[in-house]
Amino acid sequence: MTVYVSDTNANRKQRQLTIMLVTVSLTFYLFTTPAQISFYNQHYSRPDRSIEQMKREFLFGQISVIILQLNNAVGFCFFSLNFVFEKTKVIH
Repeated sequence: MTVYVSDTNANRKQRQLTIMLVTVSLTFYLFTTPAQISFYNQHYSRPDRSIEQMKREFLFGQISVIILQLNNAVGFCFFSLNFVFEKTKVIH
């Protein structure tokens, strides 16, 4: 059985791409879950809740929006880093 260098490089690139896509998917799930929980709590909350509970829900909602925006920033960084690493591999 003969293994060519191009086959090894292709397998390595495919593995790197798979790891990157799984990482991006997991971070998407991690960062969007608080926003989904906040939406669910706001949609199904009782109308007779106290002011303190409303304040906590509002604060949690605002924090979940910030975390949701972090998803965009982290995804952009993952793809940018992958592009930089691929570019340096081609140059060298």
